[in-house]
Amino acid sequence: MPRTVLCSACKRDLVTPDLPCDLSHRDILRSGSIPSKLVASQVEHAIAHWSPVITQYDAEIETLEGILEELRSKKGEIQGYLDERQKLWSPIRKLPVEILGEIFATCSDNGLLITGVPKGKISAPTLALSHVCFLWRKIILSTPSLWARMSVDFVHAEKERARSLVELYLTRSRPAPLTCKLEA
Repeated sequence: MPRTVLCSACKRDLVTPDLPCDLSHRDILRSGSIPSKLVASQVEHAIAHWSPVITQYDAEIETLEGILEELRSKKGEIQGYLDERQKLWSPIRKLPVEILGEIFATCSDNGLLITGVPKGKISAPTLALSHVCFLWRKIILSTPSLWARMSVDFVHAEKERARSLVELYLTRSRPAPLTCKLEA
């Protein structure tokens, strides 16, 4: 009898009877003839015998899939925990604030850019960088020069969005000198 181990720890297994090797049913199936009463009786017996086995397998599979789902969920939690801890060793965390400020200045070199081509294109790297983490936000908000460059095409831009971004950049750039290119 075939045995399927369901749990290696407790040695729980699923035992099912061997499948019969009778191939005569295939011959009858291929021939297209009507089975005799004896064969029909054997088929009914086989269906009655093996249907509960299939039901038993379905139940075991459902149970194991539930366990597998739970294992994957717990693994995901642990992986998330480890990922957060590993980020503490990230090399960027060791950079001095002054170096980060220089990197941000390079990334934000063009400042706020609002153009009409492609339609309504907005590039706001300083704003994007300020949303990465608390430390980056603190550095960026304390460096007005990062907010002091802008190029805005009011003709083709979404005016309300452009206006609110320009106001934000003007507010955060004080007291740094501005470099602006405005098209209206």
